Amino acid sequence: MKITVMLLSVFIATASFGKDLKIAVGLSLPPYVIKNQDKGMELDIVRNILKEKGHNPQFVFVPFGEVYKKLVAGEVDAALTLQSQLGGSVHYSDDYIQYQNVAVTLENKGIKISSLADLSKASIGSFQNAKIYLGAEFKKVVEANENYREFPVQVRQVRALFTQGIDVFVGDLNIFKYYRKNAGRASNTKQAVSVHEIFPRTNYQMGFKDKSIRDAFNAGLKEMKASGAYQAKINEYTK
Repeated sequence: MKITVMLLSVFIATASFGKDLKIAVGLSLPPYVIKNQDKGMELDIVRNILKEKGHNPQFVFVPFGEVYKKLVAGEVDAALTLQSQLGGSVHYSDDYIQYQNVAVTLENKGIKISSLADLSKASIGSFQNAKIYLGAEFKKVVEANENYREFPVQVRQVRALFTQGIDVFVGDLNIFKYYRKNAGRASNTKQAVSVHEIFPRTNYQMGFKDKSIRDAFNAGLKEMKASGAYQAKINEYTK
């Protein structure tokens, strides 16, 4: 009887350890997710944590609107870039990544921005469809601004700030840092900038079907942050 119980315990432990995990990913958004290179801050952080816990993550790229549906339907084991208010039969992790939209200006211009209303007179460059994603107040302000434009290619948006084609960059801070780092020497990106936090931060969680794997991920996330490896991974893409 003791041998049977021992073997059963080993079987259960093995079943929950060393598992191939299908993980739904819906955003190809450098530096968070770089689809064509199967890397990015989010992918690297999640991959490192789960591998440390003995699992083999396999990222499955789907339309963003399908990510949660695939998880709930049981077609994947986990999913990225979710928020716990979605609910459902999902075990949500602790916050593992944070997005932060900001306004960025060249320091030597001395532009003061403390609210959305302060964007009304400056020339602004934002990302494509920002008027949809950044809320009704932002939309109202920029629609009344003749010097507002959206950039389908965000590296050009970053370059426009440093070449003074625009006064204000509006977009995610890590995206700004990533493209600043990769914009090329001709863009003169070494100029000092001011960052104005006029938008709320947005925290994201992972969703898991298996609670024990979620718990292992949360433990690994805390360990990665405590060791400094988490911030080092972010710095790899943004410094």
